[in-house]
Amino acid sequence: MNWKTLIFKPRWEHKSPEVRAEAVSESQDQRLLERLPELAAKDESPLVRRAAVARLTKLDNLKRCLDQESDARTKAAIHSRIRQLLSDETDSGLAVSTRVAFIEHWSDPELMQALATRAAASEVRLAALKHISQQGFLGDRAVEDTDAEIRRYAVDRVDQLSTLERVAKGLRTKDKRLYRRVLERLERERVQAGDTDAINAAAVRLCVRLEQLARGDDIGRRREQLAELEKQWQPLADKADASVCRRYQGARDILQAALDRPNEKPDPQYRARQQVDALFTRFEQLLNITDFDRCQERLPELEEQWQGLQPAIATADEAPRWRERYTACRERASAHLLRLSRELEVNPTLSDAWQAIHQYQSQCRERPARKRVNQLLRLWQDAWAPVARPNPQEQSLNNRATAALAELQQRAEQIETTKEDALNQAVGLLDRLEQLLDNGDLGEARGARHDLQEMLGGFSADKRWKQAGHHSRLLQLQGRLRELRDWQHWSNNKIRKRLITEAEHLTEQGMHPDAVIARLKALQKEWRELEESEQLPGEKRFAASPRIWRKFNAACHHAFETTKPFLDKRSEVQLRRQKEMADLCRRMQAAAEAEPKDWPAITQLLKTARQEIRCLDEVPAKRRKATARQLRDAMDIANAVMNEHYREIEKVKLKLIRQAEQLRYIDDRDEAIEKAKQLQRDWKNAGRLWRSKDNKLWRAFREPIDPLFEQLDKTFKAQKAARQEQRQQLEQLCADAEALAALNAEALTDASGRLSGLQAQWEQQQHREPGLDKRFRHAVNRFESRLEAFRQERVDARRTRWRDKLALCLKLESMLPDSDDADALIERLAADWPAAAEHAIDKMLQQRWETVQRSWQEHQSLGEVDADAGQNTDTARQLCIQAEFLAGLESPKAEREARMRYQVERQSKTLSDSSQRLPAIDEARQLEHDWYRLGYLAPAQAGRLVKRFNTAIDEVIRHNQ
Repeated sequence: MNWKTLIFKPRWEHKSPEVRAEAVSESQDQRLLERLPELAAKDESPLVRRAAVARLTKLDNLKRCLDQESDARTKAAIHSRIRQLLSDETDSGLAVSTRVAFIEHWSDPELMQALATRAAASEVRLAALKHISQQGFLGDRAVEDTDAEIRRYAVDRVDQLSTLERVAKGLRTKDKRLYRRVLERLERERVQAGDTDAINAAAVRLCVRLEQLARGDDIGRRREQLAELEKQWQPLADKADASVCRRYQGARDILQAALDRPNEKPDPQYRARQQVDALFTRFEQLLNITDFDRCQERLPELEEQWQGLQPAIATADEAPRWRERYTACRERASAHLLRLSRELEVNPTLSDAWQAIHQYQSQCRERPARKRVNQLLRLWQDAWAPVARPNPQEQSLNNRATAALAELQQRAEQIETTKEDALNQAVGLLDRLEQLLDNGDLGEARGARHDLQEMLGGFSADKRWKQAGHHSRLLQLQGRLRELRDWQHWSNNKIRKRLITEAEHLTEQGMHPDAVIARLKALQKEWRELEESEQLPGEKRFAASPRIWRKFNAACHHAFETTKPFLDKRSEVQLRRQKEMADLCRRMQAAAEAEPKDWPAITQLLKTARQEIRCLDEVPAKRRKATARQLRDAMDIANAVMNEHYREIEKVKLKLIRQAEQLRYIDDRDEAIEKAKQLQRDWKNAGRLWRSKDNKLWRAFREPIDPLFEQLDKTFKAQKAARQEQRQQLEQLCADAEALAALNAEALTDASGRLSGLQAQWEQQQHREPGLDKRFRHAVNRFESRLEAFRQERVDARRTRWRDKLALCLKLESMLPDSDDADALIERLAADWPAAAEHAIDKMLQQRWETVQRSWQEHQSLGEVDADAGQNTDTARQLCIQAEFLAGLESPKAEREARMRYQVERQSKTLSDSSQRLPAIDEARQLEHDWYRLGYLAPAQAGRLVKRFNTAIDEVIRHNQ
């Protein structure tokens, strides 16, 4: 964790709501992203909650926030965010199924209508449309939606006949199949409602179909068709007109008679004849259509059907007669179309009158003249009067002209009413102006005069203004206003003198140059306000005397001159900052044009430019706009290059994502993981996009890779658990070894076997950590060093005991002959005799001690032990020479010859059999054994020999431990 996070709070936890809101809006910190739902629901500031709501991407979080929210603006922001997420899948990133599932549990009519109209996904529009029951809106969707399924659904939900009729009119040229479906439904609805025309139309349609079947149409399925028509006729039988019922019954009888003659051979040309007759019938029906557009649309269809019949009638005997009849029908249809087109033509006089009305309506805008409107009204009435029988187009034009003239008349009346109101208001202002002048209120009087001046522009040419004497009254009040202004001017001169005095002493106050300039501006503003307060509307410029103005201007100029060095220095700094920004722009453009491009450098330059563009107040004011434009142009160039680079990076990363998706088909997990690692390295080397896009691609890239590493992580965790268990075992062995190493000295010897067992267990463990291995070795070494120290202490104590016993023996042997009380001497020395021990040398020394006592007690002399004193002394001297040789010490000069002989003898033995040579420490121990086996020594030489031997032995032990 970064140390700064432990000391400084993040900006989204700042106590200022504005700072928190800014951080919530801009920061990409992962901790903030995780806390966005909490901030959106619980932050005390509505500003922060709205900023958090704008970044939420989960609809459930937004729904919870909406349920808890009490602030109206925040609720509106939540509604807007929900609408944004549900409408556009590219911005929200939500799956269509997620949005549809959310809409199913939502009931906001306004939101549902917005989604049904503007949502990009058809599934979302359909889900929203299911919540809407307004017939008009359903009708709009049935006509305007681009998805055929949604149009069909909307049509099925429409129940009102008027809406269905509007839908049919809208679908006529857009969706033929749905149009026919709507027509059929309209017909059924009208039939069920008891509409006589609809019932007869449906019945006639059944009659036509029966007649077609009777002529031989669809011969193989006539029985089934008859049964279906009978079923459709049953609801109409009692409601249709009698003539239609008779027609139906006659066609049915003919068809039934034809079905009852199964052996009759059909006419080979019967089929063609039936089709030609049906075509001519349609031509006859075309002549009854009064709609020009519909008639013009049906005629090409009939011509196409005739061309399709040519192969079937080419060999028929009646083909010439049919062609003549078709030509006659075609001519009659063309004549019918021409007659309909003439009915659509408009009288030229009406057209000219309408053009004049329309042109004036466009030109006059909002201020039509009553006189001109009346002229246009008479013009239209004169043009309309000769039209005896207007066609539909002329009637439509009359409706439009009448509406336009009515609108112009209404606006002219409004203008006249407005003028009358303005005149009355102006008179009221005159009265108020007179009252204010009587009260001596110059400021309010100036305001009233200003308002009156603005109003006079609208009706100054109105005769009623002058005829009523208002103009002369205004001139009189204007003179009184000037007189009051002159008194105010005389009073304001005192204020001007104060401003002059303050400007003259401004430089003596030691203020900062910026403060001086600010104060100068304030003084000049106050001076201007005085001038403006004395300026009356409707007169020329009025100002103070030139002398006073020159004095004030000179004082301000002098004060400003004192700030010029500071301003010059600041200008120099600002020019330098401008040059730095210009240099930044040049470097940015050069980096954008260089090849190869340094992408990190371009990114850093763009970051610097974004910071610099916020510091434009550091450049001269006159150059800020140009500098800002220069920075933006350079940033646009760099951004264009970076966007191209980002596109290349995005292509590479999309390719890596596709490669990552193929990893799931690799059976070998190790191979898949290795390839995933290589893909991760390639991803890192590909470069970075802007954060939001890069994070989105990264999530898509990680989706197929994460399961692999999750499996690997499980394996690692299992291995880690095994290693942890092994580590615990190793730590326990270390603790056991450390416990053994901490035993007291007496227990160390007995614990050697247990330590050997721990060492055997330790060697059996695999993957021993260096730290634990070092710890175990340290415990073992500590145990062995303590054990060795204990053993050495025992050896040293034993050696000390031997020397003490030998010293007591020598002391007893030397003092007995001269002692007056031998028993007391023996008893006193026996008290210092060390405790008994089982070592062989202890036994030898004990035996020597007892021998001396027994010899003295039995013979009152040492003759028994003194007999070998000479030989023992020579042997002791020889042992001293050997010990000194081992220790590397010099022997006394008197014994150099004996030492030389010993060295020669030792060398010869070594040359003859070097394998028999013992280590120095072992030889020293052997010499000690031989030394303590010696008997009685001559008292005169015993002390010196003992000292020589002990010194040599100690030196050998010191060098060989």
